[in-house]
Amino acid sequence: MDIVKKVNEDFRSALNPGDAEEQLGFITEETVKYGMAMKGKPFPTFLKPYFVDRKDRPLFKAATESIMHAIEKVSNSFFSDPKFKHLLELGDKVEEFAKIDPVYPNRQIVSRLDAFFLPDSKDIKFLEFNCDSPSGMGWHDAMVDIFSNLKTIKQVQSKYNLAADKFLDTHSKMLMKKYRQFCEKKGIKPVDNPLFAIVCATDSTILKDVEIIINTLNEKGFNAVYADPRHFDYDGKQLTLNGRAVHLIYRDAIQEFLNEPYYPDTKKVLEAYRDQNICFINPFSSRVGGLKSVLAIMGDPRFRYLFNEEELDAIEKYIPWTRLVRDQESDYKGKTIQLRHFIAENKNNLVLKPNSGYGGAGVVIGKSSDNSEWQDTLNLALTKGQNYVVQELVPIPVDDFPIMDGNKLRGFETKNVNINFWAYDGVFGGAFLRASSGDIINVHRGGGLVPVFYAG
Repeated sequence: MDIVKKVNEDFRSALNPGDAEEQLGFITEETVKYGMAMKGKPFPTFLKPYFVDRKDRPLFKAATESIMHAIEKVSNSFFSDPKFKHLLELGDKVEEFAKIDPVYPNRQIVSRLDAFFLPDSKDIKFLEFNCDSPSGMGWHDAMVDIFSNLKTIKQVQSKYNLAADKFLDTHSKMLMKKYRQFCEKKGIKPVDNPLFAIVCATDSTILKDVEIIINTLNEKGFNAVYADPRHFDYDGKQLTLNGRAVHLIYRDAIQEFLNEPYYPDTKKVLEAYRDQNICFINPFSSRVGGLKSVLAIMGDPRFRYLFNEEELDAIEKYIPWTRLVRDQESDYKGKTIQLRHFIAENKNNLVLKPNSGYGGAGVVIGKSSDNSEWQDTLNLALTKGQNYVVQELVPIPVDDFPIMDGNKLRGFETKNVNINFWAYDGVFGGAFLRASSGDIINVHRGGGLVPVFYAG
């Protein structure tokens, strides 16, 4: 029996109903303390982390970093080769700022790659990327601490060497690295204690996550403060916040800078960015990496020249067949197909996704839809002005989680799971897991988030 099955069996044996009730109360108290809530409800989770063989971490790292190199190359092509413009969509205002060089190397800085991982075969399939504004780093690290203090985890820890990544360890080092690279490229001397402004709107749903990030940075000896994107001043040379010089911005969502009700009150910080007078993470150009058509470009034979052999090998292993939905010829496993007819006739093996969607919105899984819904979605995808991708359906991994009825342990239920790998300037920083009863696994759709614990 492999180590993951042993750990799961020992966890199940160690978790008795009385302990489960007590530990659920502890999780609830701690999540309230950390402000972990969504839309006024406690942050959705389960009373068990996701256990992974420690030997699999190097695989996660290698796969994530190879795919990040490939994403970077696709992103750069959008800005250097006109033929990619119709393959990668950006809104006019986003594209205006995305074209501005962030000064430091790379465009994809903080990224989350959503994947399915089958532990028995060690097969990884990346389904989509969030390279624009992934959130939850602070909440994840808090959850690692919460779960590490559970009675049942401590019992399992006494038999196995459990460990978990802390995202903010890698994140904080990355921020200082990018600030120094920015200064070097600008030819200016970095200050000894730069001010990092961690930015999201004052009414953001992730404000408490941001507060954990700020507190952790300060505990690590950095100088970090919160800022709403509308609260900066700029004199043409220096961006300031409450009279203090700001040296780096780490932001949440792009729309909090470019859309109402924030814009035009964000013009000052946007002007500083346009003048290349602020180290800004994630840069606006990171939006390209989060488009689902990036996966289609990776797998398209016409664009193999973008990648080296290592990247091509990773793409072949880890990226499922994905194509932009067009009424034209394409290819599937070496055969020429009429894409429109192929999609219509093979719904049980395919998924349709809006190119720039997030949170599972608009995603239609063929086998879970009727013929009418599938055809209507395909017709919409082929409508002028719409951009969708079609992706081959990938087997969904599962794991068992404790289920509570009120405060009572009802037993264990099998859930579909989706592992999320994080990268910081292309470097693997860890993973968390989302679990759900549905085929679309997303916290916004009722899923739960748990930390990944390595065993062995």
